[in-house]
Amino acid sequence: PPRAGVNANATATAGNGTVLIPFHCTELHLGSINFGDSQLASLAVALETNTQLILLDLMSNRIGDMGAAALADALEKNRNLRTLDLYANEIGDEGATALGRGLASNRGLAVLDLWDNKV
Repeated sequence: PPRAGVNANATATAGNGTVLIPFHCTELHLGSINFGDSQLASLAVALETNTQLILLDLMSNRIGDMGAAALADALEKNRNLRTLDLYANEIGDEGATALGRGLASNRGLAVLDLWDNKV
């Protein structure tokens, strides 16, 4: 089940399916929950304005190039995230290129794990 640094219910969704990240949550562990590109798009929107999250664990899911592109857009705006774990997903060259573009304007992220993807 998802684990959050402060609150175990950090992945609550609004009625419209939007993922909400509680203000006080500093770590969000969503590894191995079959999280795919469509869910990640909603999470990425929340990540754009979140100022508390410093670790996002998305390891061992079904995230592909579309999900990576959504994360890249969020990384252009989010300056607080320090660790992004995308280990063992399905990100290919297109997704890695998009992440690179997102990181070009992001100076906050210190750790990006893309090991065991399709790059």
